[in-house]
Amino acid sequence: SGTFRTAYPAGGNTNRNMQVAGNFTRTAGTFNTAAGAAGITTMTFNGTAGKQTITGTLTFNNVTINNTSSPNDTVMLGAGTDLTVAGDWTMTAGKFDAVTNKRLVTFASATVAQSITGSTLLNNLTINNTFGDVTLASGTLTVDSVLTLTNGILSLGNNSLVLNDTNFTAIQGGTFGTTRMIRTSGSSSAAGVTKTIPNTVTDFTYPVGTGSIYTPVRLIISNAGT
Repeated sequence: SGTFRTAYPAGGNTNRNMQVAGNFTRTAGTFNTAAGAAGITTMTFNGTAGKQTITGTLTFNNVTINNTSSPNDTVMLGAGTDLTVAGDWTMTAGKFDAVTNKRLVTFASATVAQSITGSTLLNNLTINNTFGDVTLASGTLTVDSVLTLTNGILSLGNNSLVLNDTNFTAIQGGTFGTTRMIRTSGSSSAAGVTKTIPNTVTDFTYPVGTGSIYTPVRLIISNAGT
């Protein structure tokens, strides 16, 4: 039990990044990656000898997935393990798997904007940033189940968001608007939002906008046909 810190206590100015080449398991106590004054510590999962598993619900600051194993280049959330990211997310090599065990990844901060760099597949994704945007800096962000916009904006730029869930509940979060939406660049070259639509009667609203303007798109299929 107790607290494990990867940064100096309050008043310090040097953080300690951590590289994990195998599995990461928290069974008890607190794992604190943001105890220092700067509060920016990166957890890099850089296995070279097979799949890595993260076990025990955790909060990390910056996360980098850099598994170069072949063919099992996967970093997976274990059973019962959800992950909160308080900083930035970067994919440089390998794959991230939160789908097999149907786990949740939350981007949450009250102090910094956040970014996602590199194509990433998530199962459930929650955006809960009360400070600024969560920006997809590059690649394609795929959500296999439910995207929840609790607070803040998921900003895509010209990049792509893919929603695999066919249900009308694929995007949740209450009342959408200028401070709670999916933002695209508004450019004709923007990849935008792609959603799988079932062959049934459907009424689905895409909570999208551009800049500070909320311009939702409502799709109604009243006759699914054959």
